[in-house]
Amino acid sequence: MSASEAPILEIADLTVTFGGVKAVTGVSSKIKPQELVAVVGPNGAGKSTLLNAISGLVRRQTVGDIRFAGQPLQELSPHRRAVAGIGRSFQNPPLVDRMSVVENVMAGAFGIRDYRVVDQLVRWRKVARSERARELQARTSLDFFGLGGIADTPTSEIAYAQRKLVDIARALMAEPKLLLLDEPTSGLGRSEHAAMADVLRRLMEPGTMTILMVEHHMDLVRDAATRVIGLQAGEVIADGATHDVLDSAEFQASLVGTKR
Repeated sequence: MSASEAPILEIADLTVTFGGVKAVTGVSSKIKPQELVAVVGPNGAGKSTLLNAISGLVRRQTVGDIRFAGQPLQELSPHRRAVAGIGRSFQNPPLVDRMSVVENVMAGAFGIRDYRVVDQLVRWRKVARSERARELQARTSLDFFGLGGIADTPTSEIAYAQRKLVDIARALMAEPKLLLLDEPTSGLGRSEHAAMADVLRRLMEPGTMTILMVEHHMDLVRDAATRVIGLQAGEVIADGATHDVLDSAEFQASLVGTKR
C-alpha cells in the first residue's frame, strides 16, 4: 500500500460510555488523506462524541483503537494529539472574548512555538521575532476567511458566523494534517451556508488537507463531502460515497430531526 493510500485515521471498535450509557458503540472506519468525510445522523446519534473521542476530550470514557498516521492515540492527551497534527473546531466556538480576533487565532499555535518560557526573559528578541511571524500567519489566515478587516476587533464584538470562522482559523494555526469540524453551519443562515461551502472547497484545493466534519445540513454535505458516515444511536449504519448513502431509503428513514 502506498503512502497516499494508507489511512490517515483508523478507528477500530470504538466505544464511548457515560455512566453506563453507550454514546458510541463499536464504531470502525478508515479515513484516507485528502478526503472530506461528513458524519451525519439524527440528534443524539453520537456524532460530536465521536469527534471528542478522536481529539481526546473523552479519553477516560473511551475504549477501542484510534490511530493517526499509524500511531496509537489512546495514551495521548488532547494537547499531544493537537501537536501530532489533529486540529479541532467546535459547535459553540470557545473563543476568549477579552482578546482580539487575531490574538484568538494566534493562540492556536501554542503547540508549535519555537521558544521556551525562559526564553521570554533571556532571549526576548527571538521570542519577539517568533511572535511577529505568528501574527503574520494569523492575519494571513484571517484574510483567507475574509476576516482581515476585523483582525484587531475585540472578539466579544463580532457576529456569530464570524466566530465560527475564527474558530476554524485558530484550529488551522498549528497546520494540522486532519481537521475535525463540529457542525460548522449550526446557527448560520442559508447564505452563510454557501459561504461555508466555499471555505471548505478552498481548504481542500491544495490537496494537503483531510477533514472529518459533523454536519446536520444535507445541502452542505452533498456539496462538499466526498464520503459520508451515517450514525444512529451511536452505531454506524452507513459508510460510503456521499450520494449513495444520502439517497438510500434506509438512511433517509433514520434522519428524523435532521435538517435537510
